[in-house]
Amino acid sequence: MYNYGRPWTGAATPPADYIGAGDGQVFADAATWKNYHAQNPSVTYAQWIAAGKPWAIVQPSPMMTAEAIAKQMEASPAWQFYRIAAPISVALCAYHGYRRNQSIGWAIGWMFAGAALPVIAPVIALAQGFGQRKPGR
Repeated sequence: MYNYGRPWTGAATPPADYIGAGDGQVFADAATWKNYHAQNPSVTYAQWIAAGKPWAIVQPSPMMTAEAIAKQMEASPAWQFYRIAAPISVALCAYHGYRRNQSIGWAIGWMFAGAALPVIAPVIALAQGFGQRKPGR
């Protein structure tokens, strides 16, 4: 049983499994408190906390943070390729969508396709005849 994030309000010594904060936050380690309290029996736990005595850090959970995911993603070759290919694909696809259909709406649609699928959308545009009018128009 853990008491995440709740201040200890009980007796002078918190239970051995007490943790005063969630992952990655500081908390008063029960073992450290017991050692301190053995040397200074007149000090209550609340006084010890208020005085900012020795603290421990709860190890972060194994779940990755958004920052860690972003760093890992930026380091990947696929992300580096996407950062270069997507703007080029957006421009090519927008041009193709407008020239093919003479419509801003189609240009915007092709832009989104180029951003989402930077390799596939330009290949489809080439297969349709890049920038050529749709037959029958």
